[in-house]
Amino acid sequence: MNPVQKRKSSSPNDWEAKRKRSVQNSDSDYDSGVESQTYHTQSIREPESRVLSTSQQLSCSQRIVSKSRAGTIEKVFMRNFMCHDSLEVDLNKNVNFIIGRNGSGKSAILTAVVVALGGKANSTNRATSVKELIKIGENTGTIEVVLSNQGQRPYKPDLYGKHIIISRTISLSGSAGYKVKSSRGEIISTKREEVDKIVTAFMIQVDNPICILNQDTSRNFLNSSDPKDKFKLFMRATTLDEVKRLYHCTSESSDRARSTIKFRDEALEDTKNEMQELETQVNKLRKLKNVKKKLTTLQNELYWVIAINCEKELNTTEKAITDTKDLLEEQNRKLSSISNEIVNLEGEKRNQTTQLATLKKEAKLHEAQLSQLRTDWQQKKDILNAKKKDLHLADEKVLRQERSIANMKEHLQNLVNRSGEEARLQADICSKENTLRNLSARYNTKKKDYDNLRDDAARLIEAHNNLTASKTDKIKKLDKCISEISAQKRRSNSNLSVFGDWVAPVLKKIDESHCAGRFTKKPIGPIGLYMKPKDISWVPAMENFFKLGLLRSFCCDNFKDSKELDKIFNSIVPRHLKPGCFVSKYFSKVHDVQRNAVVHNKYSTMLNALTITHPVVANCLIDQYELERIILIPSDTEAHDLLSKQNNVPRNCRRAITKDGNEYFPAPSYRSYGGKVTPRPKYLQVSAEDIVSNLEEQSKHERHNIALLESELIKMKEEKAQKDKVINELVVEFSRLKNQIDFVSQNLTQVKDELNQISAVSTDAITEEITHATQHLTELVEVKNALQHECDTIETYVDEAFQKYKEVETSRNSETTRTVLDEIVSIDNKLSKVNSKKIKLEHKKQELEKTLRSLETESDRQREETNRSFNQASKLHERIDSDREPELIQEEIKNCQAFIGNVESRVGKLDQVLAHYMEKKASYERAQEKLHKLQNALMGVITINFERETLTMKVAPGNKQAVQATESLSGGERSFSTVSFIMALWNIVQPPFYFLDEFDVFMPCVPIVLHRRSYESIEDIGVNELVEWRPDSSMLVVATSGGHLLLYNLGVQTDQKGLYEQVDSPHANLRRDSAELFIKEVIPSLHLALDKEVGVEGGITSMVCIRDELMLATTRGHILRYRWDGSENRDYCLDLRRVPFCIDQQVSKAIPIVEANTYVVDIEYSPLVGGFAIVLNDGRAAFLTASSLRFDPNQVQGIWAQNIEDATCASVNHKYRLIAFGRKNSQGVVYCIDESTGGLEVSHHIVLSSKDYPGSPGSVLGIRWTPDGCAMAIAWANGGLSLWSTFGALLMCTLGWDYGLHVDLNNCNPLHVYSMEWSAEGYQLWMVRRQPDHDPGGESGSTIDTVVQLDFVKSALTVNPCEDRLFVNLGDNLMKVYHERPRDQLSTRFNSEDVFRDISSLSVTNTLVGSKQWIVVPIPSAYSGTNWPIRYTAIDSDGQNIAVAGRTGLAHYSLLTRKWKLFGNETQEKDFVVTGGLLWWRDYVVMGCYSIVENKDEIRIYPRDSRLDNAFMKVTRVPTQVLLLNMLRDRLITFCANGQVSVYSLSLQENHSQVEVTELQSVDISALCVHPACVVSVMLTALRTETGRHASKEVESIMLNVSGKLLMVQREQHRPINHHEDNYDDEYQSYTCSPPIVLASCVENVWVPRKSRREKPHLTEALWLFCGAHGMRVWLPLFPRDGDKSHSFMSKRIMLPFQLRIYPLAILFEDAILLGAENDTMLYTSDSNSPFSLPFCVLERTVR
Repeated sequence: MNPVQKRKSSSPNDWEAKRKRSVQNSDSDYDSGVESQTYHTQSIREPESRVLSTSQQLSCSQRIVSKSRAGTIEKVFMRNFMCHDSLEVDLNKNVNFIIGRNGSGKSAILTAVVVALGGKANSTNRATSVKELIKIGENTGTIEVVLSNQGQRPYKPDLYGKHIIISRTISLSGSAGYKVKSSRGEIISTKREEVDKIVTAFMIQVDNPICILNQDTSRNFLNSSDPKDKFKLFMRATTLDEVKRLYHCTSESSDRARSTIKFRDEALEDTKNEMQELETQVNKLRKLKNVKKKLTTLQNELYWVIAINCEKELNTTEKAITDTKDLLEEQNRKLSSISNEIVNLEGEKRNQTTQLATLKKEAKLHEAQLSQLRTDWQQKKDILNAKKKDLHLADEKVLRQERSIANMKEHLQNLVNRSGEEARLQADICSKENTLRNLSARYNTKKKDYDNLRDDAARLIEAHNNLTASKTDKIKKLDKCISEISAQKRRSNSNLSVFGDWVAPVLKKIDESHCAGRFTKKPIGPIGLYMKPKDISWVPAMENFFKLGLLRSFCCDNFKDSKELDKIFNSIVPRHLKPGCFVSKYFSKVHDVQRNAVVHNKYSTMLNALTITHPVVANCLIDQYELERIILIPSDTEAHDLLSKQNNVPRNCRRAITKDGNEYFPAPSYRSYGGKVTPRPKYLQVSAEDIVSNLEEQSKHERHNIALLESELIKMKEEKAQKDKVINELVVEFSRLKNQIDFVSQNLTQVKDELNQISAVSTDAITEEITHATQHLTELVEVKNALQHECDTIETYVDEAFQKYKEVETSRNSETTRTVLDEIVSIDNKLSKVNSKKIKLEHKKQELEKTLRSLETESDRQREETNRSFNQASKLHERIDSDREPELIQEEIKNCQAFIGNVESRVGKLDQVLAHYMEKKASYERAQEKLHKLQNALMGVITINFERETLTMKVAPGNKQAVQATESLSGGERSFSTVSFIMALWNIVQPPFYFLDEFDVFMPCVPIVLHRRSYESIEDIGVNELVEWRPDSSMLVVATSGGHLLLYNLGVQTDQKGLYEQVDSPHANLRRDSAELFIKEVIPSLHLALDKEVGVEGGITSMVCIRDELMLATTRGHILRYRWDGSENRDYCLDLRRVPFCIDQQVSKAIPIVEANTYVVDIEYSPLVGGFAIVLNDGRAAFLTASSLRFDPNQVQGIWAQNIEDATCASVNHKYRLIAFGRKNSQGVVYCIDESTGGLEVSHHIVLSSKDYPGSPGSVLGIRWTPDGCAMAIAWANGGLSLWSTFGALLMCTLGWDYGLHVDLNNCNPLHVYSMEWSAEGYQLWMVRRQPDHDPGGESGSTIDTVVQLDFVKSALTVNPCEDRLFVNLGDNLMKVYHERPRDQLSTRFNSEDVFRDISSLSVTNTLVGSKQWIVVPIPSAYSGTNWPIRYTAIDSDGQNIAVAGRTGLAHYSLLTRKWKLFGNETQEKDFVVTGGLLWWRDYVVMGCYSIVENKDEIRIYPRDSRLDNAFMKVTRVPTQVLLLNMLRDRLITFCANGQVSVYSLSLQENHSQVEVTELQSVDISALCVHPACVVSVMLTALRTETGRHASKEVESIMLNVSGKLLMVQREQHRPINHHEDNYDDEYQSYTCSPPIVLASCVENVWVPRKSRREKPHLTEALWLFCGAHGMRVWLPLFPRDGDKSHSFMSKRIMLPFQLRIYPLAILFEDAILLGAENDTMLYTSDSNSPFSLPFCVLERTVR
């Protein structure tokens, strides 16, 4: 047999067959049966693999006997058996391996063979009855086994032929039947006896573990410390007459093994000789040190020579710089001389210029004559221009006159032609004027009618609006009456209800406080309760006088009682209804007021008109209102007559009250005030029935008024419609008449204009006008000619004046002026030459400056190069002054290198020879170790005691000399011993086949990468104690006991393709049939390398990572901060002696730690909590916080955890913002941050009850929260492990496990956890288990550390709060308990009755509720192989479809078809990640995800019935990452990372082809949480704090679980929309949110019914909460019975708590049944030395 894979470092994570996918695949449905492949090969052991071996004989040397034998199994067929629908397994004649994941049905094949061949169900350890082996949901199951009947000892070959077929059918009724068939298919027998005969003839023993070894027996076999168990197994497997042959066989095997050992020992000696020869060569190479030393000296000299040469070049350059600077100074001197010459020339030029100015001054004397001439010339020129302008105007007038004459002549000709039109136009004008008058008259008449109708319509509209407003007021009054009637009916019939709902609770609280002694004297009230009018007709006036505030008030004896009463008011009475309180001394008698009372023979006083039943109330009213001085007068007239005149006013009268509520004050300050009374009493002498009756009568009256108003409105509406009709007709008539009038008027105007033109002008006038125009033209021509002559004459005068001006101007320029000008020109020429010379000198200066800059740059470069050369040479050696040339030194270096190369070419390079030597040495040590293992593995003793019936097996493993019992062996040694012993027994007992199930159960894990420190390093800096990952996993740091940090780099080896090399067998029959069987995903090979070693002052006690830095706690009381490059951030290091500590952040005085030798032993950091949890070495615990997350030492403050002096460790829960501390008394205490004070407040305690464990497990050694914060693991110093929910519910405790009678948990706990950590998703807990070393040769008190992994399942609620059904995750499988529906009961597509089905409507039977069976749904390896771990799971409301989402993509499964549906296009699956939850809506999967391709966050919806492809999805973009989502009917609520809660509406298009997603509203809740990660769940509900008989169908509130606090954000109250239930989904009102209400704290899970039932409103409108150690809480609504008016409930809801001993997963709301899970254990072994000897844990379904 050739291995399928060659292991390089360790076993792979997942090496099963992968699916083959391509982008062209249309649909990918996978059968959910056994996902396994049969390999006819020997393969590498995988943690979940099992082997099924079928052969005639398999000796200890794995030699297969070629001679065949009858009775071997050829085929196994199962239908509806355990987890298989239909499975057929064909087995070859040699070795068969069946490999698959947990729960895929491998052991079911073994169980089927046992049951089919007559075995009992309990012998399989799978069930107690065969009917339990039938697949859930089926009634019958069938097993069929085909046995070979050819070869040695066949059974009745003539009858059965070559094969015997045994078929067994089992049913739920418990009946079972056999069918024994021949190879031709004929039924030979149906009796059990025939099966027994066949099994006996073939020597098949299904109950013998040597023949069939199941996984439970393989676990328990060599773990058992009872020798009698092994002897029983031995006696079942062999007979005494075969013991001798067994001994000889074992002796021969031992001889062969010794020969092998001798051969390997000789080979080991050869390897040792080679290693010694290499060691000699290494020593020779080390003698080259002197030559290499000389080489080093020459190299140092060469560096210094180069540096000195650079220095010389630098000096040369600096000299050139000095010369250039000298030249530059010479140029500056020349430029200075030229500048002086320029100054002189400019002075001469100024002198000449001055002389020229003098000459010009003299020339001004001639300027007057010149000016006169210029003026005369200019005047004549202006006259000439004016004449030319007049001439131009005359030309234009002549032209215009000529054109005018031509036009008049043309018009005269037209008039002659139109002389006959005037009479016709006159007649037409008369006709049109008559028509226009008639139309105007009709228009004015209609206009008056229109104005009258419009005024009437306006009056109707105003009246209609007034009636509508009146109707609205009436409706409001009616609504108010109805609400008051409803409220009054809900109240009790007591008179207290008149004053308010709060009165009864207040009086009850007063009684309780009075009994408790908190009142000196009991308060009395309400005051109105003790007042009774004698005459009921005065009640309205009295109520108006006293007001409701007085009638609700209370009386107290003193101010202390009033303060206590005020506390009661604040706790019960709403703020706006808070009553008043009168404080006065209590007297047992009423005040005597006769002396001050009003005495009148006709009218009585207010005091006499009232019957006050309590003296304290009477005295209070007398003191406050002087009732004895108020008289009651029936009418206003009588009051006026009596009080308006001072003589009539009765003595002592202060005021009077009338029955209308009016108040009168007597003369001399006579005045009156109007009052308003109600027709009926409301408070005084009124019962609840009277109030209801009055309100009903008032509502009846209002309804009548509303009906009258509605009838009037209808009449007005009809009348207005008629008037609007008439107005519209008039408007049409207006438009028609207006058009006609405009048309006639326009025609009339045109005709009149035409007539005027004809009649206004005659031909004679036009002829005369033409004659006048011709004469005027002649005159204009004459004027033009005269102007032309004048222009010519003036132009001559202008020319003459200009000539005279020029002659005078020329004569004033003298010879002297010209001489001065020439001199100035000469000076300018000289200046030009000098400036030119200056420019040349400046140019040369610039060139010199440029050269200087270049030299300075070169000097800087040379200086830098010189410094670099000097630094480089100084690092190698001190200064060497050498005169030799570098070339000579280099030549000498080459000679030395040639000599060294010559020696190394013969012997080899030192590093290569040394590496070869080390490799050979390692090879030698490995061979030596293998030899020792081989020698030790074959050393053992089997002792059989027939008298005591015991068999003891002892083995000397590894390099130990003493033998050990098998229960003390390691995992690999134990598996090897098991297989060896079983194969030895196979040589004695020879059944036709053998089964081994999970023979590799004890195979150990292999590390992927390791770094082993040298012994010298351990001695220098100590052993490893602490380890911490860098946040990006690129580095890890190890703290040693010697106070050092070891920083390691972790990376991927790019030169290797993967961790494993997959090699196929060279034999054709052993090769893989498909490329799918190779691992597609490459497992990278890692390398771990030491990067830095950093020493830390003081021992390191704890460390934690904060962002990209490390926080280290030392024994010197410091908390140091180090970067990952090994440097210390000194500015942010803390000294505990400088940190102020107090009990909260509001205390003004804080005291630092003053005790000596106080330091931190444990530290944990959380950015969401905002600080560090620390534990000090003296047992105190505290919380370090600061105003900024940078934790500036000047801002850090310590908050003490009160009442704890024995803390041992700490851990922080980020999501729920909790801090847990372990204590020495084995307890734990969990704190939360008080938001008001900033102090630490106790949330709950972690305490084991006496029922869980009666003793003390010791101090708490470690606490670890799961990554999602939903559970906490605690380990104790004396051993033991427990698991608790977030708020303290005990989920699991190993102290209660059954380890056997001989295990004393107090002295030696099998599970002694030294350190632990959760895996990334929380499915596994990795632990370091510390146990005593039982090796006699070892040191006394030494221990052995082993790594143990515990697998856990978790509820889907922990990561997907919207999933509220009974459903748990196992990492690779899913568990659910929904009962399958028959196909005919399934809802059709989009059946409206089944769309909103909740868990209470599922077909859950009584059998399901009481059953402990789970339905296990294996996730296909095609998905989980590349997308593990599974992060989200969801099940639909019918319980028939499951969706899962892992690292990328998703998949879903149908329980009807039993098929998974995956993405056909693997690229699409890898392109998105589900980040915010997963749920079902109707037939669609809804998820919040992140698109890797588009780098955007989305809400995606995929249909269930279509294939998984992006072509069918619906995408809605969201601004930030979706963290949570949930559904209520067709409303989708999401919570995103920006703190926004958004509500969407989901609906289907008319053809059901697409989902429409509409965003309805978005609410910002960022103010309610510290960070979005602290929001545990969000949901929409129809619940409110107020309740009604029938629940609202609208969304009434948003439930938020923020770090364990359940908040309800309610919609503001509003008038309901008048709509029908059928179209409710089309309407939605945006939230107007009320302030959030905190319903409960310490909340882990929340369940809300999705649908209310009228039959059970209390249960289906309740809110169910799981609060950890506080148990279950139910927020129940309170409803009075129908028609019951005897009570008036003061509270709308009640919170009902009860304790719970199970972990709830789902709730059947209508039955008030909780479905949950609990742990139980089964004892397979009692070994205390192996990590695999733990009891087997079972997760059982349970109810409450």
